[in-house]
Amino acid sequence: MKTISSLCLGLFLLAPAIAEDAPATLDLTQPPSFREMTKTGLKFPIPPWLDDLARLSPNAGGPGGQRAPVQVPFTMLSMEAEPSSFSLRQADRQNEAIAWKLMRCHFPRSEWTEPGEHYPPKLPITDESRISLLELRTNGDPATLMRQAVATLKVLGVSDAKLDTWISSGLWQNAPEFTATYKDQEPAITFYLATPSLRAGAQGASLSLTLKWGERK
Repeated sequence: MKTISSLCLGLFLLAPAIAEDAPATLDLTQPPSFREMTKTGLKFPIPPWLDDLARLSPNAGGPGGQRAPVQVPFTMLSMEAEPSSFSLRQADRQNEAIAWKLMRCHFPRSEWTEPGEHYPPKLPITDESRISLLELRTNGDPATLMRQAVATLKVLGVSDAKLDTWISSGLWQNAPEFTATYKDQEPAITFYLATPSLRAGAQGASLSLTLKWGERK
């Protein structure tokens, strides 16, 4: 059986060429599709689970040597993009670009293509497949990151007076961790912001966002 590396030779990055003047903005008005994310400039290295699918799929299946369908042992496909700087937009709101150190998206099973010839080396999703969960993480200068965190929440329709007070009153110096969940939003948001004093030797503040669509009743 050919290895996944030989099957995917020359396909290291699963993203089209992006024009230099393309706006680096990810629209979150609805769950973004794979096409919309790559148009933003996000580059996705070949995920390690693709190799697992290759091992699950025999070279020959039934009569005529056709590939047998794969019984996938997981219900969510995750892909992680290379670090990238982009802004977020929802409706008519948009923030400044943030240099995200981690961007991981998850495709629910309802967005997969049918098992068959695309296993491997092609991904079991299409350009139109939409995510249901998005993880974003970064770190940096505390003052800059706190300002960007507040602005990002406002883009997503959240104005949190407790967060504003935590920042403006200097509470973060003694209580250096702010966690909140906003379930009435679409997408629902899990928010985490920590300042350097949380642990010795930390490199600036850290911001983590988890966005999940389809949670609001």
